[in-house]
Amino acid sequence: MTPEKIVKVAEQYLNQQEISGNKGWIDKDFEAKMKEVGWQPTHSWCCYFTELVAKEAFKEKPDTVKALGRLFQASCTATYANFSGSSLFKVGKVPKPGALMVWRLGQGWKGHIGIVTSVKDGLVDTIEGNTNKEGSREGTHVLRKKRKLAWTNGPGLNLVGFIYLC
Repeated sequence: MTPEKIVKVAEQYLNQQEISGNKGWIDKDFEAKMKEVGWQPTHSWCCYFTELVAKEAFKEKPDTVKALGRLFQASCTATYANFSGSSLFKVGKVPKPGALMVWRLGQGWKGHIGIVTSVKDGLVDTIEGNTNKEGSREGTHVLRKKRKLAWTNGPGLNLVGFIYLC
């Protein structure tokens, strides 16, 4: 598995648009794929999107896909904790293409997650689901985002770390 393959899989879903209120998607094929990874109407879906991308990228390795199914959760922070305890994957503090970038909202369990596409000058380019052009963790699209590599501890999104899929 290569970081380029993970990014390429994510790119094929750019601009997918939800039906407002996390009710489904305009593209019913995309909606069916999201349901296959566990998404249900009204659920936030950024973590389901990254699970979909990871499983498609590893589709040639059924044992890995099965392991991914056990590690991903609807919650981004629970997903990070699961990967932290995994012997198959690593987590860390350095952004790398193909890694998953995980944030926590304030000090709670809610969060956000995206797929790193590139890193340059303290900025991390990502592809994220359930976002918008303003950068919210609650949105309506799969979009490219530019994020600061900033370790904060405030009321907004606080970077937790990176999940390395390869």
